[in-house]
Amino acid sequence: MTAKDRIQNNNQLEIIEVGSGGPVKGGGWGNHIYFKSYLSEDQTVDFIIPPLQSIMGDRLVGKVSDPTLTSYQFGFSNFGVNLLYRGKYEGIWELRVISLP
Repeated sequence: MTAKDRIQNNNQLEIIEVGSGGPVKGGGWGNHIYFKSYLSEDQTVDFIIPPLQSIMGDRLVGKVSDPTLTSYQFGFSNFGVNLLYRGKYEGIWELRVISLP
């Protein structure tokens, strides 16, 4: 099941936008999904990250947070994943997947 399917098949999450993918600054390729979560921040993280870790590896870098951005970061080999939201938590998330050159 892809991240898009996992979000789409859950009545607590709603897809806002799915990117078409493209080159990223510095090289590599990336894509994103924007979604609305009706779950708490912790519940959303617990729902989204474990299935991705089972595919991409269990190397959670951690949570990075300041007043403008909160991001959960992990990666495997030449892939990086960010699950993030901007500002105060309102349930609007961005899931970014980037493959590095």
